[in-house]
Amino acid sequence: MKWEMLVKKLLICISAAGVLLCGCEDESKVVAPVDLNKPVKNPALVKVISAMQKNPSSENQERLFAELNSAVFLLATFKGGMKIEKNENGDTVIKKGSLLQFISTEDEDGSPILLAFTDWNGIRRSTTETVDAMVIPAAKLWKFAQDNKYSGVLIFSGKNELLLNIKHLKILTAAGLSR
Repeated sequence: MKWEMLVKKLLICISAAGVLLCGCEDESKVVAPVDLNKPVKNPALVKVISAMQKNPSSENQERLFAELNSAVFLLATFKGGMKIEKNENGDTVIKKGSLLQFISTEDEDGSPILLAFTDWNGIRRSTTETVDAMVIPAAKLWKFAQDNKYSGVLIFSGKNELLLNIKHLKILTAAGLSR
């Protein structure tokens, strides 16, 4: 199923995103949830999404489920409302009170769907605007989408898409908690 990509800027308060990323509110305890020195790539996920579209077998569904919950995604962001500074370690930090603007689309009812990308190639294929990206592990993405009233998450590789609705996100969240 192809979705018409409607690029829309959504404003999300950085305080929610800060808690989302580190799982804490104390800035001194901020720890990245993934290794930020590794490029985000999900070749096994991209492969199984393609396989599912050709053959939605139970074997491919199981592989898809496993790959989705172990993936790390990119959320494309626009810099417009961000206040950025360098900390004492020379790291770029988004200041509290900034606004994050994510690329999203809408479902047929006009409800927002968050776009999550498998890699930078997916972002480059979806927009010509200059964007940055926030790195987010799967479990935090599922929670973020549910907490911020998205109707789903559209996983986009640049070649294939996979729409996960709220029901899917709840199932993935529950499975991630039981591991």
